[in-house]
Amino acid sequence: MSDSELAVQARSDGEGFEVCAVGAGMAGLSAALMLGRAGRATLVCDGGTARNAPAAAVHGVIGHDGTPPARLGELARQQAFSYPSVTLAASPVASVTGKPDAFEIGFADGRSHRARRVLLATGIADELPPIQGLEPLWGRTVVHCPYCHGWELRGGPLAVLILGRADVFNALKLANLSGRVTALLNGAPEPSAAEQHLLSAAGVTLRPEPVARLVGDGDQLREVRFTDGTALEVTGLFVHPPARQAAPFAADLGCDLLQDGIVAVDDLGRTTVPGVYAAGDMARRAAMPIPGQLVSVAAAAGTLAAMAADQELLVADLGMPSPMPWPASGSLTG
Repeated sequence: MSDSELAVQARSDGEGFEVCAVGAGMAGLSAALMLGRAGRATLVCDGGTARNAPAAAVHGVIGHDGTPPARLGELARQQAFSYPSVTLAASPVASVTGKPDAFEIGFADGRSHRARRVLLATGIADELPPIQGLEPLWGRTVVHCPYCHGWELRGGPLAVLILGRADVFNALKLANLSGRVTALLNGAPEPSAAEQHLLSAAGVTLRPEPVARLVGDGDQLREVRFTDGTALEVTGLFVHPPARQAAPFAADLGCDLLQDGIVAVDDLGRTTVPGVYAAGDMARRAAMPIPGQLVSVAAAAGTLAAMAADQELLVADLGMPSPMPWPASGSLTG
């Protein structure tokens, strides 16, 4: 990503930046776009390889349904960095410390910048199950989200790896798209009697055997092979793996986390650390049972957090009391 490609105009007023967006995925870039339009001096720090990089296309984004992730990211960067107040950091972030109006962003090259507010958008990293043949097919015909990929795989024999209760729901949802759905327990305990009844009523078959490996042809999954030597014809496998924070900055700052390690935020994207916002799949409200792991949801969260940060700065600069108290530690985790 070169400066000429992005037409980046570096800005530093000697006092640092008003907002630093740590992460340059859809959440971070959407935030930067809105902050640029508000005339805020904004520093954007590239978060590295996007989580959806292996996917062939992004879906569920109105106006961009079916666009390759790299192309969508390129468009987003061009638009965000077309605003002269938005600057791209040239080095990866090494640390985020400080407090409102005095956050310090440390970089791997030894440099640092100050920011009045921080917006974390560093995402999460999937921890794929250790099944032979899974990783090469990940993002193509082994995928995580029925909303993102179910339509493209409809009609064929599909399978869901059952790792938790959400996977039972995914199997039931996929029954709307295919009459041949199999739930793979992979040696895990069977679902509850009530869940088994729902699966059976939807025509979903249970396979309790441990999975040995996946067999594919290029990007196309062909078979699931079990340890007992049997095989199952499958053209799509849905796996919702556990995930971890892709960067340590939320924990380093002391942000409250939900039980699954996702950063707790309020309706405005505010964490429990004053001056620190979070957006994208790394954060969610406690009322939302699972992270919204769609590009459209991440972009919306980044936009909302940026607007909240801009208005918080405006209120502070005018010397007005904040209309909403900042969430206290423990108040967002239910």
